[in-house]
Amino acid sequence: MTSFNSGPPQGFPNANMPVVPPGYSMGDLPEEPKKKKKRRKIKVQERALDISINSLLDILSVLLVFLMKSYSTTTVQIKPSKELQVPFSWASGMVEDTTSITITLKNILLDDKPIISFSDGKIPEQELSEGNLRIDKLFEKIQDEVSHLKKIEARNSRAKFRGIVTVIADRYVPFPLLAQVMYTAGQAEFGQFKFALIRTER
Repeated sequence: MTSFNSGPPQGFPNANMPVVPPGYSMGDLPEEPKKKKKRRKIKVQERALDISINSLLDILSVLLVFLMKSYSTTTVQIKPSKELQVPFSWASGMVEDTTSITITLKNILLDDKPIISFSDGKIPEQELSEGNLRIDKLFEKIQDEVSHLKKIEARNSRAKFRGIVTVIADRYVPFPLLAQVMYTAGQAEFGQFKFALIRTER
């Protein structure tokens, strides 16, 4: 039986082997260029993150309404202390944002700033003038406040100086001391007085 060889005949160059021309050796053959690996480009799709703030705005709106309802419109601040016991009254009136004078048995304050100290509800005579009616230190500070308020009025027509002062007096302040404070404020162009009281039922 005749056998057939599937391979190339002996001496015939292999198809996978490079053909060497006559007079050359295998070392003289140029190297085949290496095939570059193709890199796959991965496309990353960027998506814009759309953040909805509608819910956040709703929450802020609810908080704003809550704060507005719970906010106190009282503009006179009274700091409780042993030296200041505000009298009671059933009278009522609108509270306004004005300059305030606090009177205790030991101190006089203008907008919570100490002006003069004394004892037993009586101011020393050397601190007084005009027949012991005007308190000189208080008069100077009130004049500075009036001039400041008038400067604001010159720049803002809505902030008019009306000469209103709120008196926060201890219930045990003697009348002569209260009269001296009112006279002093009146001499410094504060001609309208409002008294801070704690409202009570009849």
